[in-house]
Amino acid sequence: GFDGEGRYVIDHAELYVRMDRLDDCIKLLELCEEKSEENDNLVQSCIGNMCCFYGNEGHIAKAREAFELAIERHPDDYHAYNSMGSVYLDHGMYTEAEELFKKGFKLDTENDSFSAVYLLMAIACHDDVHKDEYKELICIAEELLQDDQNSYILYKKAEYLYFTGDDLSEALRLIRESLSEKLKSYETFAGRHDAWCVLGDIYSKLGEHEKAVDAYSEALRLFGHHALYTERLLREKEMLG
Repeated sequence: GFDGEGRYVIDHAELYVRMDRLDDCIKLLELCEEKSEENDNLVQSCIGNMCCFYGNEGHIAKAREAFELAIERHPDDYHAYNSMGSVYLDHGMYTEAEELFKKGFKLDTENDSFSAVYLLMAIACHDDVHKDEYKELICIAEELLQDDQNSYILYKKAEYLYFTGDDLSEALRLIRESLSEKLKSYETFAGRHDAWCVLGDIYSKLGEHEKAVDAYSEALRLFGHHALYTERLLREKEMLG
């Protein structure tokens, strides 16, 4: 239930999604929004998560509604732009994704998020990111991705290389290294489902569909329920016939 202070509400909401109970997840997040007005950061986080959860389930219009509510409350919230941009990116809506990542990048003046990385990934879907006009952006992205001792950074770098198509063998090496790292105590709940999904994406691009099936299956096993992972898994199974 909801304890009035919002403790663990995000984890509780994610549990509902993992159990294929999106409606219960949304009810909980909306209850948090209604009852936690004094905790502005929590409410904003709940709205941002609502956007992501709707997006993961393929409800683009609903995700957009949550995003618009977030930026209505805080027009400078670059995390909200990144969240909705990621929804568009996941669904192949690259122009829309680029537009939002561009706004997020401009708002994130301290480069506290991966806005530059996300923006380059969207651009790479329709243009060569190595053009001179993107040099500054690449420098910022590479600075964000330089910590090769951090498993999360390794995963993000692999995802970046997958989108830019620069070096799929290096992307594969990085994501395997990321997944070989022991989980930190605070990562236990989240697991590494998103990294397994990127591994599946890389194998798919390499034409190794059986390995992609295994990777997406593991992503689903870890998360429990995820419409996007299921969609990718079915696609790869079809490729295998």
